[in-house]
Amino acid sequence: MNLKLSILLVAVLLIVGGVFLALRNGTDPVPEPRLWFYQMQVDSLAQVSVTHQGQTVEYSKKAGTFDWYIQGPGGTLVFQGLWGGKPLLLSGPKVSRVISDNLVDPGNFGLDPPQTSIMVTDKSGNVIEFHLGNLTPDTQDQYARLVGDDGLFTLTRHWGKVVNLLATDPPFLRLFQIDEGRMEYIAVSDEGQTITYIWMPQIGEWVIGASGGNPVSQQDWGDTATMLSGPLVGQAPGRHTLRI
Repeated sequence: MNLKLSILLVAVLLIVGGVFLALRNGTDPVPEPRLWFYQMQVDSLAQVSVTHQGQTVEYSKKAGTFDWYIQGPGGTLVFQGLWGGKPLLLSGPKVSRVISDNLVDPGNFGLDPPQTSIMVTDKSGNVIEFHLGNLTPDTQDQYARLVGDDGLFTLTRHWGKVVNLLATDPPFLRLFQIDEGRMEYIAVSDEGQTITYIWMPQIGEWVIGASGGNPVSQQDWGDTATMLSGPLVGQAPGRHTLRI
């Protein structure tokens, strides 16, 4: 094979290779990594405060341990089965979208006042505060902003839902947990006497005894069904026998 033919073949191979790479890059672009809303080392988290629906709950990590407490080390140790990966979750979510670098009217997005306020503090005392607002029109994400930052972002709504529960349903240890909406029958026995309660969807009330029994007194009943759907340890019926 002469020199000119060899040079020509190399040139053709280079051209074909270049076209192949260009086509591959054009049809299969490498996605850019999403931005972090904020980031904090999970091991450095020391305190978390969440406010939602008028309720504020604080969580603190006892120094030198892995133990988190509700309302500080003098409070209640979290139930690990429900607390689980919450510190990792709170160490920083990823941004779904950057809506604006200059948020003009936070009230239009449910951020003034915010629906949820969260403060995350590390062991050095550094504080990150951020707010959650309305759901986006497609209901897949939720508007969010960092205090001290002019930007408007969206985060996945599932992340916000879990964070909100830290204020409305703290991870206390419970005797058991069931769906209140599926409760239909309650029987309480004490010292040989049993009283039953039946949910009557036709009238939207609990009745005493058989299906034709008298409705319970709403004043006396209160949030009994809610309490019985997941009684906290320490609120158990004691020597009573309870069937749900």
